[in-house]
Amino acid sequence: MLSEVEKGLDWGIENLTSETDGYFLIKDYLNTEIEYKLGAQATAILAFSKYIEQTGDEQYVPILNRLIETVSAKFLTNEHRTIHVLNAQLETKEKFRIIYYDGEILFSLLRAYEILGNKEVFAICQGLMDQFVANDYQKYHDHWLSYATNEMLKHSQTEEYYRFGIKNALDNIDFIDKRDTAYPTMLELLVAASKMMRKLEFSTWRKTIFAEETDFYKVKERINTVMKKRVRHEITTGVMFPEFAQFFKEPETIKYGFFARHDRFRMRIDDAEHFLSGLINYRMYDQKKE
Repeated sequence: MLSEVEKGLDWGIENLTSETDGYFLIKDYLNTEIEYKLGAQATAILAFSKYIEQTGDEQYVPILNRLIETVSAKFLTNEHRTIHVLNAQLETKEKFRIIYYDGEILFSLLRAYEILGNKEVFAICQGLMDQFVANDYQKYHDHWLSYATNEMLKHSQTEEYYRFGIKNALDNIDFIDKRDTAYPTMLELLVAASKMMRKLEFSTWRKTIFAEETDFYKVKERINTVMKKRVRHEITTGVMFPEFAQFFKEPETIKYGFFARHDRFRMRIDDAEHFLSGLINYRMYDQKKE
C-alpha cells in the first residue's frame, strides 16, 4: 500500500505543482485559468506530513519545507491574516473564499511542526490561532477549526484556546443535535471537541473556565452525548447498506459507500473522506487509542 501512496504523492508533485517566482506551489484550475488556493497548499502539507509520520521516510521533507515557506510568504499577511486565493501571477485574487481554508492551514502546519520541530513554524501557528481567537472565528462552528484547536492544545494550553474550542462546538450543539441529515463534518467537530474536554479535565485551566465542577461535567456530557448520537445517525442515514443499494442501478458499485440523502443520494470522494475521518477518529478515541 505504501508504494501506491508514494505513487500518488509523486504524481501530484509531477502534475499539480508549479515553480513560480522562486515559490513552490500546488496549482488548481478554474476552467482554463490557473489559481493557487490556500486549501490546496494545506492539503499537500497534510499529506506529506502524514506520510512522513507514518513511515519515518524523510524524502519529502524538502518539499514540505518549501510549501510552508510559500504559505508564509504568499498566503499570510504580517498581521497573521490569511489570503485564500492567488492568481497565476501570485497576486491576491480573493482574500476570502471559504472558512474551511483557515482551520485547514493551521491544522496542517501544526502537523508539519510535529514532524519538523521548527520553532518558526510553530510561531506561524500561534499567530494564526491568536488571530482566530481575536476575531471570534468560533462563530463559524467549523470542523477544521475544531481539529486545529485540539491540535494546538497539544503544544500550548491557554484559557483563550480552550474557551475558543469549546464555544466553537457548544454554541452550535443544539443545531447539531437536531440535524436530520448525516452531515459528517459535525461528527468531526464533536470528536475534536470531546478530546479538548478530556485535556481540560486534567488541566489547571479547568477551574478557571468552569468555576463549578458540575458545570464542566455537564458540558462534557452534552458534547459526548451528541457525539455518540451523530455516530449512530451517520451510520443509519449515510451508509449505503446492501439492503438499500439493491434499489439502485449498480448496487455492487455503491454498497457500503457513503451518501448524502438530502442531495439526491450524492456520493462524492470528499463526502467519503469526511465520513471516514469522523467515524475512524471516533472509533480510535472511544477505544482510547488517542
